[in-house]
Amino acid sequence: MPRVSIVIRSRNDAPFIKRVLDKISEQTFSDYEILIFDNASTDGTREIIDQYDNIRSFSIPDGSYIPGKVLNLAFENCLGNIIVYNNSDSIPHDRFWLEELIKPLLNQQAQASYARQVSRPDAFPWVKLDYSRAFPDVPLSNTFFSMVSSATTRTTLERFPFNPNISYSEDIYWAKTLRDNGLKIAYTPKSIVEHSHNYSIEQVQKRFYGEGYADGQIWKKKQPFYPFTKGLLGGIFRDFFWLLKRNQIAHLAPCLKYRFKQKFSYRNGLKDYFKNI
Repeated sequence: MPRVSIVIRSRNDAPFIKRVLDKISEQTFSDYEILIFDNASTDGTREIIDQYDNIRSFSIPDGSYIPGKVLNLAFENCLGNIIVYNNSDSIPHDRFWLEELIKPLLNQQAQASYARQVSRPDAFPWVKLDYSRAFPDVPLSNTFFSMVSSATTRTTLERFPFNPNISYSEDIYWAKTLRDNGLKIAYTPKSIVEHSHNYSIEQVQKRFYGEGYADGQIWKKKQPFYPFTKGLLGGIFRDFFWLLKRNQIAHLAPCLKYRFKQKFSYRNGLKDYFKNI
């Protein structure tokens, strides 16, 4: 019986999945199984997965992917007492990723943990800024969590399964549930994965609208206009000085376009949640 079950969810991640699986095979902690849940990939991802004999693979039909439902299904098929979630485009940085990620669970210092994410070399400058702020040496917030590369225990998931009714930020909702019930979540900055997205403007709108709507469900808090404006202007100044310091001020125009779409899409999603309740 493996001690750890590593769950990977994939959809059209052929550029990354082989690197992820090869890096996992190099880990210092080797008592694990790998389960992959592929959501109707059409770019060769599934064919790459099929090349590995030590993987238990499952197919999620196109159009039926619901994050919480798939996460719960994955848990039902895991054999280990520690469950690790790692996205199919989240590449372990070194041989110690898994060992460092599960250390707080093995030491019973926490009931869940999440890894440090570093942006890809080709990430947009403002994306690099966001990742450096979200994943520093120590966490900036005791409410943050990311499922991208994370771990928890079997007993925790038995008590607190994922909510299948949350379409975005299902990891934040789950982490809030744990914290509200007195469980501890550890940030493991020595467990590092490479992961970031250069979203198009259309993708930014969809993602942050969804996150705004989900945050309404999770936190039940509206966003007054003054804090929204203050946060928007503060972010613009932060972006400006970040780019200026790195001699990348030519990126300011696309950065501003990204920020405005990000902030207003989030706000619209949040407002729509309160309209619909």
